[in-house]
Amino acid sequence: MAKLSLKNVTKRFGNLEVIKGMDIEFNDGEFIVFVGPSGCGKSTALRMICGLEPLSGGDIEINGVSMKNVTPPKRGVAMVFQSYALYPHMTVEQNMGFSLRMDGIPKSERREIVTRAANVLQLNELLDRKPKELSGGQRQRVAIGRAIVREPKVFLFDEPLSNLDAELRVQMRFELARLHKKLDATMVYVTHDQVEAMTLADRIVIMKNGRIEQLGTPMEVYKNPCNKFVAGFIGSPSMNFFDAKVSSVTGGKAQIEFAGLKGKPLIVEAKSAEITRGQTVILGVRPEHFVIGKSTGSFVEVEVDFVEQLGGSSFIYASEFEAGPVIAKDNSEDILTSVGDTRLFGIDPRKCHLFDKNSDQRQLRM
Repeated sequence: MAKLSLKNVTKRFGNLEVIKGMDIEFNDGEFIVFVGPSGCGKSTALRMICGLEPLSGGDIEINGVSMKNVTPPKRGVAMVFQSYALYPHMTVEQNMGFSLRMDGIPKSERREIVTRAANVLQLNELLDRKPKELSGGQRQRVAIGRAIVREPKVFLFDEPLSNLDAELRVQMRFELARLHKKLDATMVYVTHDQVEAMTLADRIVIMKNGRIEQLGTPMEVYKNPCNKFVAGFIGSPSMNFFDAKVSSVTGGKAQIEFAGLKGKPLIVEAKSAEITRGQTVILGVRPEHFVIGKSTGSFVEVEVDFVEQLGGSSFIYASEFEAGPVIAKDNSEDILTSVGDTRLFGIDPRKCHLFDKNSDQRQLRM
């Protein structure tokens, strides 16, 4: 295990600054996931930790030791890339033990180390096979095994599941979670897939344009996104956003109005010092937080134009709603919704999110 620190780390390519003052402390044995859209700088950050990219500013420390003048092989890190990068002419055992061979480890000791790693990854029966005889998931496990045999202080994963099909990605997420628990190792994982981030991470680093937008546990960033970008990026399908207006603020509670809102007034708890009467805001409601068919409180009435049936649940889409497109999750298996139906979506004020119209920053107290 290792404690990893990024201290005001910056990275520039010419005049383009792609990492802008990154500060993070990673705890021993923590599983940290970097997530964000393509081009946000997450893979660049990983390569700087590994030593494959020099820093333009700041410092990276492992167990309190600066890595500024330490070459990649001496850092005690191991990286698993998006591509498996296995030698096609070598067996699984030879691929996993290649770095040990380069370090001059005797053959008998090398085999013992590889066998231990194979036990962890359930690769024992595949040690004599070559990569062309393996499935995608098996090849990825071999690539991970190649990292394990080095007994690194820090494991680095750069979108390791992106080349796998959907079923294998689910399986490999389980394998990685099991591996982390078994090794109790510090792991840093990069992905653009927020489902991977939510299911694997102890903490998530959400990035945009080279900056950290929010750092927290999966449920912290899901329940309390700091701004509209994080709220829209975490959660699938994305959060619904409606342009809204604060009609009154009384005793720390704000009444919110927007086009198409019906039933009782929508009143949410708010930071009264930051929200004022007449202010234009953005109301956010996650698809799973609508109450389908509820009209006793605040609700919207929509005409359905697409239904995504998933078996035990479905997603209902209404693109022509007055305040903008709406997506709601319906967990009912008994009431089937069809295109053209009119449905009521109840709004729970306790599950609403408010964002400032100009800054996109969160305005709602939870």
